[in-house]
Amino acid sequence: ILDGNLIMAITINGNGTVAGISVGGLPDGIVDSDMLANSVNTVTHYDCWRLTTNSTDEDEDPLGSVTGIERAIDANGNKPGFGTFGDPMTHSGGIFSFPTTGYWKVEFQVVMNCADASYNNNTSINVTTDGGTNWHALSSSQGSVNDDNDNVYNTNYCSLVIDVTNVSNVKVKFTVMQQDGDATILGNSEYNRTCMMFTRIGNT
Repeated sequence: ILDGNLIMAITINGNGTVAGISVGGLPDGIVDSDMLANSVNTVTHYDCWRLTTNSTDEDEDPLGSVTGIERAIDANGNKPGFGTFGDPMTHSGGIFSFPTTGYWKVEFQVVMNCADASYNNNTSINVTTDGGTNWHALSSSQGSVNDDNDNVYNTNYCSLVIDVTNVSNVKVKFTVMQQDGDATILGNSEYNRTCMMFTRIGNT
């Protein structure tokens, strides 16, 4: 016993294991991410993109193929206050590619406004595993508004985790489809309204 603390014996075994260290026994900061094995899952990437202006197109498939989208960034770039880290997503005509393999959580938020009192819409996250030959809607959200007042708002949200085993073959796109009514998909270049978020949560 030293200064009222019980000193535990630490044993280095012949097989390379260490005994005698309890959970939380190491001082803060002694282990960093460089010391972790490759099999340890850590969040290494986060990226966010958004619609920059309003879209009045009835259907957008994919979103970003007609209306502009941009990254919400600030790694001493622009849009102060936004945080993104790791290599960014890339897109061509609204089809997004991942910078590295892994399990990725993908989130999609759509804000819409309709001057009519009633409308229906569907938003979805679509994934391809063969480079774009076939697409599958793996997560979707529907909005349905029936209101006595005009100028109504609706927010849709959907998410899923994608197993990105090959960055050339696994891609994602986002769609907004209107069944009825004449709604406007709301965008903004200063803050997130309609936006897409990508978080790498672990190794595949």
